[in-house]
Amino acid sequence: MIRFLAVLTIALGLPALASARESPACAAAMPLLDEAVRGEAPGRAALRPPPSASRMLTFTGPDGALLTAPDDGRSRWFTIENDLPVEIAPPAVATVQAFVAASPASATDCPGFLREAQARGLRLAHENERPRLRGGVYAVRLQTVGLPVVSPDGDEALAYVDSTARPLAGGGFLVLLRRAADGGWTIAGRLGLWIS
Repeated sequence: MIRFLAVLTIALGLPALASARESPACAAAMPLLDEAVRGEAPGRAALRPPPSASRMLTFTGPDGALLTAPDDGRSRWFTIENDLPVEIAPPAVATVQAFVAASPASATDCPGFLREAQARGLRLAHENERPRLRGGVYAVRLQTVGLPVVSPDGDEALAYVDSTARPLAGGGFLVLLRRAADGGWTIAGRLGLWIS
C-alpha cells in the first residue's frame, strides 16, 4: 500500500511525465505556442478552431502539389535569418500527403498544449467569435494553431497557423517542423498562404 501511494504521489507530482506520453503531434505543437504568445500581453490573444478541410484544399490543391512544387525553380518555403527570408527545402512528399489526407484539428485538443496556453494568458475563442475594434485594432488577437500532422517516418510535421490583429493585419501560414537530434521539435520554415 505504501509503495502504491508513493508511486501515485510521484506520478501526480510530475506533470512532465504526462506530457511525455502525449502524441508526437502534440509534442510537435509545443514550439508553435511560443509563436502564438510572442509579443502579446496576457489576455490579448485567443485561440480559435482550425479552418475546414474544404478551405485547406484552396491552399494545397487536391494532391498537395502546391506545397512541394517549386515556383520557377525556387522553393516557396522560407525561414528567417538575420531578419531576412531564406529559402529552405520543402517538406517531403509523404509529409504533404499525410497533411492533405488529415482532418483539421486544433493544437488545443492536446491537454499539455491547452494547459500551457492558458498558463501563458491565451484563452479559447468561441467558434464564431468576431473581434471588437478599439482604435482600429482588435481588442483581442485571434489565432489558429492547428494540430501538426506528423510524417509517416516521424521526422517532419506540418501545421496550419494564422493570426489576425486588425482588419488588414493578418496572415496564414503552413509551418514546417522538423525533429531535432535530441528528439524535440523545431520550426524549420513557413509557407505563406494568405495575408490581409
